[in-house]
Amino acid sequence: MAQVLYRKYRSTKFSDLVGQDHISSTLTKALKKGAIAHAYLLTGPRGVGKTSVARILAHEVNEIDYNLDEFHIDIIEIDAASNRRIDEIRELRDKINLAPTQLKYKVYIIDEVHMLTREAFNALLKTLEEPPEHVIFILATTELNKVPETIVSRCQRFTFKYVDDHTLVGHLKSIASSESIKIDDESLQIIAEHSGGSFRDALSLLDQLGSMSSHVTSEDTRNVLGLPDDAKVKLLLSNLESGDFATTITDYRNLMIDGADPVILAAQLSDRIRRELPNHSNQAKMIGLLGDLLNVSKSRDPEVELEIILLKNLPEENLTSSPVVSQPTRDTAPSDDVTDVSTAPEQEQPDKPLKTPKPSLKKTKATKKKADSKEKETTKKKPKSTDPIDEDDWQRVLGHIKDSKNTLYTILRMAELDTDGGMVRLLFKFPFHQKRASDQSNRELILSSLDSLGIEHNGLEIVLAKDAAQPKKPAKPKPKEVSTPSKKQAGKQPPEEISEIFGGAEVLES
Repeated sequence: MAQVLYRKYRSTKFSDLVGQDHISSTLTKALKKGAIAHAYLLTGPRGVGKTSVARILAHEVNEIDYNLDEFHIDIIEIDAASNRRIDEIRELRDKINLAPTQLKYKVYIIDEVHMLTREAFNALLKTLEEPPEHVIFILATTELNKVPETIVSRCQRFTFKYVDDHTLVGHLKSIASSESIKIDDESLQIIAEHSGGSFRDALSLLDQLGSMSSHVTSEDTRNVLGLPDDAKVKLLLSNLESGDFATTITDYRNLMIDGADPVILAAQLSDRIRRELPNHSNQAKMIGLLGDLLNVSKSRDPEVELEIILLKNLPEENLTSSPVVSQPTRDTAPSDDVTDVSTAPEQEQPDKPLKTPKPSLKKTKATKKKADSKEKETTKKKPKSTDPIDEDDWQRVLGHIKDSKNTLYTILRMAELDTDGGMVRLLFKFPFHQKRASDQSNRELILSSLDSLGIEHNGLEIVLAKDAAQPKKPAKPKPKEVSTPSKKQAGKQPPEEISEIFGGAEVLES
């Protein structure tokens, strides 16, 4: 089985270290003077050589060569991530007094030391303060902030740094040549940038690319890493700044279809913004966008999170921030409504005495009273029509929701408002926005905002705009029919007076 590159090219001497000259030179000089500390603390990002330096140092203090294939019983490596409990540290403390078996010093390398529990740190503290003369501790961590100050103060601290791209590209080119891997300079530059200064990550990528192709191109590298082309990233950012909503969202979704990683895309956008920020015309907006992009990697759904961030950072004047209400009559012709109400008494004056023909047998006073009473009853039961909420009301609702849940506010700004018949209908262009707004918690927040602001409505409906080409009008309650007797039926019903005289007998008409 072929050995992976990052193990094959692991440093075995201080002179082999890449990009950490300040550490290699300091330790080399100290060892020449015989200035050996009882505890060292190596801190810095992952993949930059902390474990390698710990192993080299363990061999150097014992004045032996470091060979990757050799094992020494007096050099003990402990992974604090899997040996973090107090029991393991107590066991270490009990064995520490035993003299080395073969070497001059017994060296304990504790990797990822920040993973130890609080009790384990306390158990380690006394040993670090006064260790036996034959014991040296080398602690390594990527998260210095999680190591207690009492531990840090008892160690000589060495801080590692990221390997710069120029140094990394040169080293990768040398290794690629040794391994007969044909790869262009652009691919090496992409690998260096994507590895984020981690030498181990860069070698892992080179190993992967070298195994899949006899000649690695930049296109191969981008496909493997899920990296969109720089030109596409630049175009996406340009459309975002110009406020082109349709093009921005289309470009982004096409990148996702092509297999782009949203976390990597967010990092690329951040990198480009940072480069352009000093000379940008709207620095405040770009700083805000940078802050939003930092949250993409922490999201449970990075693709959706990045899309919302892009939409939220479009210029407001290019968004439909004022919903379109589908009831223009209320705003366009208020005077007509007033005129209709004021002139209604002139058109219908039921209280004025009217000349009416004398009642005949077909329509008696009793029948008229019965019909009038049923009409009044029906009028009382008829529900009041709820006026549609207007634009100002909806803006109040959006403001209320923005204070509670900003992501929902951003989504609702994409909606077109239709309040036909008092029903609040939100019409979305994209299924994603409709689905998110339809979540139970989001529906409840919208309804509670309407109610808390005292805005009357007949319910909430969230649909796609294409499915609402012909808005569904809520069925108006039908008034109960008044059983007005027909002419034929009226002829068969005797007047009240005649009915009483003849004891309810039916009067036949000629």
